[in-house]
Amino acid sequence: MSVIEKMDSYVPDSNTHHPDADRFEIGVIDGAVPNEGLLASVAAHLPAARFRRIDRSASAVAISGIDALILPGDLGPRLDALLAETVDRIKTVVVLEDTSIGASRRLFGLGVTDILPAPVTESALILSLERIIRTIPPAEPKPRSEGSVVAMLKAGGGVGATFLASQVAAHLGRRNEGLVAIADLDIQFGTVTDYMDAAQSLTAIDILSNPAAFTDVALAAALTEHASGCRILGAPKDVTPLETLSTSHVETMVGSLKRTFGTTLVDLPAVWTQWSFRTLQLSDRIVLVSHLTVPHMQMIKRQLRVLAAQRLDDKPLVLVLNQVTSDQLSALSVKVAEKAIGRAFDLVIGDDDRAANMAVNQGVEVNEVKRGSKLAASIAQLASLAATGAPAVAAGGGLNLKFW
Repeated sequence: MSVIEKMDSYVPDSNTHHPDADRFEIGVIDGAVPNEGLLASVAAHLPAARFRRIDRSASAVAISGIDALILPGDLGPRLDALLAETVDRIKTVVVLEDTSIGASRRLFGLGVTDILPAPVTESALILSLERIIRTIPPAEPKPRSEGSVVAMLKAGGGVGATFLASQVAAHLGRRNEGLVAIADLDIQFGTVTDYMDAAQSLTAIDILSNPAAFTDVALAAALTEHASGCRILGAPKDVTPLETLSTSHVETMVGSLKRTFGTTLVDLPAVWTQWSFRTLQLSDRIVLVSHLTVPHMQMIKRQLRVLAAQRLDDKPLVLVLNQVTSDQLSALSVKVAEKAIGRAFDLVIGDDDRAANMAVNQGVEVNEVKRGSKLAASIAQLASLAATGAPAVAAGGGLNLKFW
């Protein structure tokens, strides 16, 4: 293995490692530096640089992704071509035997950054590369990507949205421990902590009483952790007036949750308020849960009209029928219901009260009490739809959209 090849995988000592070490890639075209020992010595003086060997016949594509290029002056017409291809995007150093004023002026006119006499010395090369490294602006820090917020909306009360929200949060949390949260903003009758058998958790009202104490890091640490790995922001134990929350409160909370977690499910009350509307505005996806009855179809249409009137109909919407029974299907088919509301359901979940009640009583996922059940498969599908907007791939390779 050559010295340059060794330097490709060299990681400087942590005490001298430049914070932008990965920023400065320097290509060395064969023949530019007299020997590898000299280049190894240069590399030892420049911990912020990494060197890459480049063949003399390499194309412009082969030298992409580097910050500086050291070229020998004996490349003939190839030298001019390389300089033309790299001008304005790569700093270039030419090691030249003829360093006369005329030859140097011509190369500088082609955009060369520096010219060094051949054979190049260690000190000259170090000084030249140090000047180049100082002139290259530091890399812009990558903006921290925010997580997504999924709002759980109800077509009336008692449709099982809270159960589905808690199950989806647990399902996602087990696969992304520490990166999933569920926030219960039904501040009057929220039951997320009860459904998940969690100890008394931090609530939105607690945050309001001392907002300065809950930075993003402090919030993540303060939230109760479920056995699945998801974190819980619970509802108050006592009935709390809806007007206690405001739009500015939810902006602060939702913003912090988005910055802290990859996915946050927000369980909203069945009524509309200014702050619940603002929560929907801040959400990336809405899950609307309903039962399969004629009155519920009317409530779905009402909710869809409200979303359209508030200009929220551009938000991705997952429409779910929950707890569908054989009797309901005999009275109202899914196709007739879809025709009535003017769109298809994304997921139809069959009724399995026994498995659901066992999961709620134990505060665990349905799959733990009834592995392989249709209800557990539906939860997995809903988790995929909620987190990504796409259904999960079935074991046979197809897509499972509905389970009834």
